[in-house]
Amino acid sequence: MTIYLDFDHTLFNTGLFFHHDLPLALSEFGITLELWQNTAKTISSEDYLLANHIEMMGHSIGKHIPLIGVERAISQSFPDLKPYLFKDVRPFLDEAKQHSAKLYLISYGAPTWQEYKVKATGIIDYFDDLIFSRSQQEKANLIQLNQMADSASGSMIMVDDSSFELDQSLLQNPSLKSYLLIRPELIERPEHRPDHWPLQKVAYLLDTIAHPKHQVIQSLNEVKLFNSKV
Repeated sequence: MTIYLDFDHTLFNTGLFFHHDLPLALSEFGITLELWQNTAKTISSEDYLLANHIEMMGHSIGKHIPLIGVERAISQSFPDLKPYLFKDVRPFLDEAKQHSAKLYLISYGAPTWQEYKVKATGIIDYFDDLIFSRSQQEKANLIQLNQMADSASGSMIMVDDSSFELDQSLLQNPSLKSYLLIRPELIERPEHRPDHWPLQKVAYLLDTIAHPKHQVIQSLNEVKLFNSKV
């Protein structure tokens, strides 16, 4: 069995960390929630670099924001990112490895920033490899290429919070079992994902109707891993 897992909003509470707690920890530099969120919206995920974000905020407020100081504040305020993992993540990964499943993390975003978050959560050793895509469409191609290179056999599963990415992956990999993960805590707590609020709740609810090809779940506990021989 081969399992592909998305990272942001699937395994990791990105909204709470990146759009809320992180900027709050940087208030000494004149960084506010509004400033952080507004400037973050102008940077595409695949190009995100903390240095560029800090420079952009400095230009916005007409003040030099020292990158070294910000990096020091982040390391002191967030010695690790384990608290931002959803509670079902480690039990799921443990069960998958106990059954010798191949685990691949496939994440859309800048590799340096994404790898930092994965390492800081302490789950990197669970994965056979980390796959970073430069666009949402590219995930499907990377899964197909990885399957060919790995000569993988058996069932194939993908879990993602994006119906678009699942659609694309399923088109190119018809044998893929796709799970659309809609975590209720992200809907009920807007501060956990302010980048998409308030349209997020409506979009998520529509997803459950518009994408019957994917099994819609609210937790990793609902992923059917081993109902057949691996």
